[in-house]
Amino acid sequence: MSTPPRALVTGVSSGIGAAIAQTLLAAGWTVDGVSRTRVDGWGAALNSHTFDLSDHSRAAPCLADLPTPCLLYTSDAADDSLR
Repeated sequence: MSTPPRALVTGVSSGIGAAIAQTLLAAGWTVDGVSRTRVDGWGAALNSHTFDLSDHSRAAPCLADLPTPCLLYTSDAADDSLR
């Protein structure tokens, strides 16, 4: 049995991030989903990680521990100073 492909998708709780994550899950991928709001009920192949990407002290260690070869960054900065 082969290991399914794996992706890290940001902004997974809504919008484009949610649509991409659900599409990948339906195609058999394992998804590490990052968002400020926890996502539940999408099945065992979704690993939901809840934190704000602009909080570097929390985000950096969490992201460093994820064994993900594919990144899909779909989040929008809530703070215009981050753009």
